[in-house]
Amino acid sequence: MTTPRIPAPQAQAFVVCREITQDDRTGEIVITGPVSHVPITEFPADIRLAVYAHATGGHGTYTLDIELRVADGDVVRGWRPVDPLDQPAPLVPMQITFDELRVLVDEPGRYDLVLLAGGDEIATQPVLIGTAEVVRG
Repeated sequence: MTTPRIPAPQAQAFVVCREITQDDRTGEIVITGPVSHVPITEFPADIRLAVYAHATGGHGTYTLDIELRVADGDVVRGWRPVDPLDQPAPLVPMQITFDELRVLVDEPGRYDLVLLAGGDEIATQPVLIGTAEVVRG
């Protein structure tokens, strides 16, 4: 008999940006420079990005992963934070941040940043990398 899997949380927001900080006074998370296109011309490229997610509906502790995938779904790069996501109360929203993602890409194109919780894909955000002309094809 297999143990039933706990349901994955659901991401209500998933934003790729240039930087995430926390306001010292209020404790609120501040998202700076949301991006869906990184207009660079030289490859290979080393790009610094950050990711914010807002999730709810989890029922326990989840290992988190971020994957950078190419159009055919192959994983180019992956990240895993040291601390898992702990969501003991499903109705309590959780804020998830990845502050310093070093994105190394060899060529321009469309990539997907994918958030996984416990191995389940809970959010995807496309990011175009390269000049507009190159990305359009």
